[in-house]
Amino acid sequence: MRRLISYIKQRLEIPIFVHIHNDFGLAMASSFGAFEGGAKGVDAGILGLADRAGVTPMEELVVATTLPFKL
Repeated sequence: MRRLISYIKQRLEIPIFVHIHNDFGLAMASSFGAFEGGAKGVDAGILGLADRAGVTPMEELVVATTLPFKL
């Protein structure tokens, strides 16, 4: 995801936001990779409230992006 967002960001001059569903349990990893690639925002659910199969849990995303070390 990091490489994909980085590739798109180099070719577009608009902010990139992602909306990733958790169908296979990889929403958190994909969202974090999108941030590393330069995405400006990620859609997230709060306490399990989101659409369809759910999107990235906000509580996990906040902790992962504010850790003092790189995962």
